[in-house]
Amino acid sequence: MEQSMTRLVDTRLGGLASRLAAFYLILAGLTMTVAGQAEFNGVQLQDGDVFLTQGPSILSEIYARYGNPPGNYSHAGVFFYDPQGHPKIMHVHTSPSISDLRSFPQDYWRIAVLRGKLDEAQRRRLGETLRAWSQDTAILKATFDYKMEDVPGRRDQFYCIGFLNEIWRSCDLQPPFALGEKNEPTIIKSFVKQEFGIDLDNVTTASSILQNPEFSLLTEWHDPSWSAHGQFLLEQVLATMESYVEEGYYGRGMGPLQGWIIRTALRRKGYGANAAQALRMMNQASAFHQKVYGRYRLFERRGQAPEPCSEDAAALIRRICDYYRDDYFEKTREVLPDGTQCPVGAAAGQ
Repeated sequence: MEQSMTRLVDTRLGGLASRLAAFYLILAGLTMTVAGQAEFNGVQLQDGDVFLTQGPSILSEIYARYGNPPGNYSHAGVFFYDPQGHPKIMHVHTSPSISDLRSFPQDYWRIAVLRGKLDEAQRRRLGETLRAWSQDTAILKATFDYKMEDVPGRRDQFYCIGFLNEIWRSCDLQPPFALGEKNEPTIIKSFVKQEFGIDLDNVTTASSILQNPEFSLLTEWHDPSWSAHGQFLLEQVLATMESYVEEGYYGRGMGPLQGWIIRTALRRKGYGANAAQALRMMNQASAFHQKVYGRYRLFERRGQAPEPCSEDAAALIRRICDYYRDDYFEKTREVLPDGTQCPVGAAAGQ
């Protein structure tokens, strides 16, 4: 579910960072591969094994926390051996993509691998389908479904969960992911539904497969460099952004020319009227988190940061967020005495 709006690897290095990260994972023994055989975290992999992931980005946290059901994972991909026997993972970022197993984990700090209860014929059919889809140019050109809807039979737009469910349906197998019960209402869910038409209660999350009795958990891996304090910082930034929404703030909009260019490009790809602003807000949230996180790390390098996971650390994050708030957000709504919101000036009859 998490899109490639954010990347930990600095692509300006021409792929060097990616290669170094993959090399580190090989040395650490996380992935082991030979032609036709591959292991992840000590588990021998088979066609159709499902990878759940969580990355250190604000978007991952939002998808995992507010989708249905909430959980610890925001993204999913499926493992397969390509026609040459190389281990690959197929998943959706901005479109369906195929990643090498060795480099796939570098963008995530938590990964789980699950396997469905399939007989030999079913697993063979699933593997053949995965290899066929990985070479289908029409599938690979599908666009990203920013509303994150699982629509049976649709092949021109996907998000990661709908993509995997459609693969299973094409094999006459029950989809791995399904909606749970609706969650408690929140200001974030109301805001997203009102502004972008995205109903997070109807967005099936990666974590839903953990409730599917037809799938068994094989292994879980956590990046040892990602600490509890890192998660704490992420949660504090999200909590601050939630408070901004409650106070009537909205991500800064696009300029007229930029907006026209993006809307025109997206319309040609078949996107609706809200797509440009929704994708813009995703980028804004990600950029804001990276800015705040980078500034906090600067305090740490200078030896000026408070005790990890402390109230003082939370207070510092809030001060940094407030310092950069107006660069990324603008107040567009007034909060009325009854707690509802209306556009700025509307309450005065303007």
